[in-house]
Amino acid sequence: MAGDLKRRLGMRIRAARQRRGLTQEELGARLRRTTETVSNLERGRVLPSLPTLEVLCRVLELPLRELFEEMPGRQRSGARLRIEARLGRVLDGMTDREAELALRMVELLVGRGESGRKP
Repeated sequence: MAGDLKRRLGMRIRAARQRRGLTQEELGARLRRTTETVSNLERGRVLPSLPTLEVLCRVLELPLRELFEEMPGRQRSGARLRIEARLGRVLDGMTDREAELALRMVELLVGRGESGRKP
């Protein structure tokens, strides 16, 4: 159980770091930790301390709950987290208008409207 938590947390840290466009070295420098420590966190080998989690969330600009919450009805796989990181990087480079258009296109692709429900 603890191993599963460490792995899931590590995948989420990696995805958030990648969304921000940071290398492990850059994140380590901002956390005042070694690259090896960041690597161990991302691989689920160690759990971060509470002070490290606090700084990590500030640096990665995300609420703490995002690192621990589950998607309703399914667990995020490593592949899913990598895809979300890529999507985040693409969105970061878009204007609000472009992002809105992209969202509408995705909603059409999967057959969902603004309500999130299929028509």
